[in-house]
Amino acid sequence: MNKLNVVIITNIPSPYRVDFFNYLHSHEEMLDLRIIYSSKNEENRQWLIETDKLRKSYFLDSVTVKVPKKNDTKYIHITTGLGPLLNRIQPDVVVISEYNPTALLAVRWCRHRRIPYISWTDGTLNSEKGINSIQRHIRKYIVKHASRFIASSSKAKEAQIAYGADPDKIYLSLLTVDVDSYCSAYPREYSNKILFVGRLVYGKGLDLLVDALSGVRNNYILTVVGDGPERDSVHEYCYQQLPRDRVIFKGNLQKEEVIREYGKNSIFVLPTRNDCFGLVVLEAMCQGLCVICSRYADGVYDLIRNNDNGYIIDPYNKKEFTGILDELLSDCSLQKKMGGHAISSINKFHFSSTSEGFVNAVKEATVYHSKTITERKYD
Repeated sequence: MNKLNVVIITNIPSPYRVDFFNYLHSHEEMLDLRIIYSSKNEENRQWLIETDKLRKSYFLDSVTVKVPKKNDTKYIHITTGLGPLLNRIQPDVVVISEYNPTALLAVRWCRHRRIPYISWTDGTLNSEKGINSIQRHIRKYIVKHASRFIASSSKAKEAQIAYGADPDKIYLSLLTVDVDSYCSAYPREYSNKILFVGRLVYGKGLDLLVDALSGVRNNYILTVVGDGPERDSVHEYCYQQLPRDRVIFKGNLQKEEVIREYGKNSIFVLPTRNDCFGLVVLEAMCQGLCVICSRYADGVYDLIRNNDNGYIIDPYNKKEFTGILDELLSDCSLQKKMGGHAISSINKFHFSSTSEGFVNAVKEATVYHSKTITERKYD
């Protein structure tokens, strides 16, 4: 059987995506996969990617425009050279991530050459609630002409439907990490140690966690992993609201160091104001931590069964937030129970499961396109 020549166009080589692409390279023999990135990195990311993992990868020349937002900074890559590169590769199908300028160039190339494309998104109606009318029009345009769709979460699927996608043509491929690399073979000791992992920006809501902790009755130790442009103000706020000996700042850490921090702590909290998914919650669940996640992390609805394998909270509801923290801090057996349920619920996030929706979307887009071409030929 001839392999399908598949091109994926995305923004930057994030570790979780690179790991997923490598799984596809190694396990999906019918796909001849190539990845085109708009840029090598963004200054708000401090990821270290092993170059040998970047298989069949291309980087476009680009100029990056920074757009400050309330929750964080948005990066827009203005790229050149996409058309000539696609001409050389001659893909059978193109998977286009999100709705940026490079995505529009890709759509134009595909439509001109009658090559099917798949629209792939992490975005949700919540994470994109601040978009303007032009951005909304671009989404509807890309969705209108797409052959198939890939959604990274149930909430992303809802957004695609809202922009005009046929629900029957949407394939769920849950956003994930290399689950096995985060799982621990060692039994966990549950205690009063709380962990936050994320960028130190307003959108991640660390101040909301601090506010909740200021009202707890039980002892605790809060470890903060991450860095960002608001580091100094975040540090100052934490030290104003909480005793200094209860807060530990670790700064930015790479993957293996973060995994060690998961292993040292018992309760994980993501109090975000706005996240299209919240992968750090999945990382913590792989390690058996008891997780508390904001309702504004849209991946939480695929990750957590509330009060079973974790808690979904409104981080603005200080009374509820503080109450759950106090309950967990006073009951290590409850932490252990919730952590055990978390571990048992991660199977659907293995690459072997999440790749199914991706691969099926590619197959269907190609089969439908071939059928359409044949019908036109004999029409």
